[in-house]
Amino acid sequence: GMYDGYSELSKNKLTLTAGDCTAIRVKTFDNDAFTPSYVWMATDYSVVSVLGNGVVYGNKPGKATVFALDENNYEVKTCEVTVKPATKLTKKATGVENRTFTGKEIRQPKLTLKYKNRKLQKGIDYILSYKNNKNVGKATVTVKFINTYSGKLTYEYNIKPKPVKLNKVTSKKAKMLSLNWEKGENISGYEVQLATNKAFKKAEKITVGKDKTSFTIKNLKGKKKYYLRVRAFKKSGKKIFSNYSNVIGVKTK
Repeated sequence: GMYDGYSELSKNKLTLTAGDCTAIRVKTFDNDAFTPSYVWMATDYSVVSVLGNGVVYGNKPGKATVFALDENNYEVKTCEVTVKPATKLTKKATGVENRTFTGKEIRQPKLTLKYKNRKLQKGIDYILSYKNNKNVGKATVTVKFINTYSGKLTYEYNIKPKPVKLNKVTSKKAKMLSLNWEKGENISGYEVQLATNKAFKKAEKITVGKDKTSFTIKNLKGKKKYYLRVRAFKKSGKKIFSNYSNVIGVKTK
């Protein structure tokens, strides 16, 4: 039935950012502690949405009026809402890294975004989507800003082949070295590196086809120590290399 006392809205003017939400509360000044029930409506639902509990969402920039209709005495309370555009971000992400093939989807757990010294939160400020992020090759991660931010950023990263193990290096004949390694998966070939120092400065690089897992290097200096390592690669536009194998040092005959 009817009740004495009156009510008003906690706000009669409100500015929101697109993607943001805020609650308008009903303040009652009531003698018999009777809480009126309200029906909430808006003049333009493309600009704002309003829930039954007075939570107003900014959908897109513009102006709209939110109405609260008191079901007991049919009084209408209004709140003028202005929705501002979301802040467009072109901020660069940090922490996007090349990763090694695992057979599962490869994501970017260290990807970080900051705006005005605040670390943005995944799921609240942005969402991530991935493309081609399982097999060896080029993958992409797309950042889509949401709620109070807008904009999109895309980053490429490499999924590298798994490193291979260098099994053995021997010198069976003078001035020659033979080596063999384990077979790589999902690759286009191997690069063998040979140097006279452990740091592989001025290393000689030899490309070997993907079907081979052994190689013999001739015309070396006799009785000299050489260091060898191998890495796999996949051609995807450019070559995407695995990490290096272990290093083996051997003296030639």
